[in-house]
Order: sequence, then C-alpha cells, then structure tokens
Amino acid sequence: MVDKDAKPMICPSSGVHIVLPSYYFPERMGLIVPKTKDGHVVFMLPWLGRTVAGTTDSNTVITQLPEPHKDEIQFILDAISDYLTLKEDAVDAAIKSGKLTPTNGSLTHNLRLLGYYEPAVDFIARRSRLAFLGTDAAGKDFETYAKVVVNAAGPFCDAVRKMVDKDAKQMFYRSRGVHIVLPDYYPPEGMGLIVPKTKDGRVVFMHPWLGRTVAGTPDSNTIITQLPEPHEDEIILQLMSVTF
Repeated sequence: MVDKDAKPMICPSSGVHIVLPSYYFPERMGLIVPKTKDGHVVFMLPWLGRTVAGTTDSNTVITQLPEPHKDEIQFILDAISDYLTLKEDAVDAAIKSGKLTPTNGSLTHNLRLLGYYEPAVDFIARRSRLAFLGTDAAGKDFETYAKVVVNAAGPFCDAVRKMVDKDAKQMFYRSRGVHIVLPDYYPPEGMGLIVPKTKDGRVVFMHPWLGRTVAGTPDSNTIITQLPEPHEDEIILQLMSVTF
C-alpha cells in the first residue's frame, strides 16, 4: 500500500501439531526426529498433562481458516510411531514369563547367587535336575540342585552354557554403549531428549541425572574386555548429535 514495488519480506508458513494422551510417551521426556523423509523436523513433548507432537513449518498460502490436512497428521503419526511408550514394560514381561514371585518390586524368592564377576560353577546332570558345584559371592564352596536355571552371567552367558553342553551354539553377541556426562544446562530443565536417528543409524539420548545431564547411545557390537573404555569417535558422535 505504501510502495507497490516493495519486495516480499515475509514468507507465509504453517506447521501442524497434534495432541495425544499423556501415556504415549515417558513423563518429562522429549523426542526430536531431526530429519524425516521430507526433510522436516518432528518433535514430541509433554504439554499440559498431554503429549503434543508436530513438525517444523513449511511454506503455504494465506487462508482465513487454516486447517491441517489428513496426510500431514498421518505423517506425524508415522514419524513418531516407533518411539511411543508401551503399556507394559520389559521388567514386568520378564517376571510374568519367568513365573518368579516379585518382592518389593525388585527381588524374587527362591533364587541364589552363583558365581561372582565371572563363571565359577560346574554343572552335573543328575536325573531331571542339575547339580551345582561352585563358589558363592562370599567365596564359600557349595553344592545345590535346581530344576530351573537363570543364566545371568552377562557377557559370559555362552561360557556358562558350554559348561553344560560343550557343543552349544553361540546365542549372545557382546555389545557396549557409551555414556557421557554434560552440564545441566544442555537440555530444558527437568526434561530428557531423544534423537532417534544419527548419521550412523543409532539413537542418542539426553536425560537429567544427579544435577547433571547424561547422554548416551544404544549398544553396538564389541569384544569382551576386562576394562572397557569409550573411544574418542564415539564421544564426538554423541556431542555432534546433541548440539544441533
């Protein structure tokens, strides 16, 4: 109206946000998918007792009553579908399938610790049960029997299995994950962050922890070492992934 030859300075844009129930994502956690199939960023955050999910803005034309398109809503749902919280966590599922009796939410009855730091148990088959000859956590020798064995030897699980059957095939692959501690001002106060796909395809997360911020990645294949240490390239990958 002032200058008919004035060049446009503002480009109209629109972004779509949807509101979901609060149980769709862990409490006080955030999610950022930094690059989707169309190049947009998709996020999910807790909001007023609910969960809000949305995308960054894209160019549009000005309308009096802007409305989201069905394909835009479906795009957001597809982008976050792999990261939604399940109603039953892994610990509950393990307790139910193992038919163990939970005590105070974490302990179980009728269990005894066998071995300490490394496998220290010999197995002898006797009728329908297994006999154990070994050393407990206090360093005392013992002999006992069991119908059910929980192999909780960590990376040494295959070694324990081979004590029973020397021809047992490998079932477990050794893995390791790296975590770093950052100042508390990196994520928003009291919130966590997940970057579900980095340049090497892994997930990176940040979460408040004891007055600091812990960042880490899921595990990757490795070999067993007595003193595992993080590699410099793993630390650099995390720093680059959480400081975009």
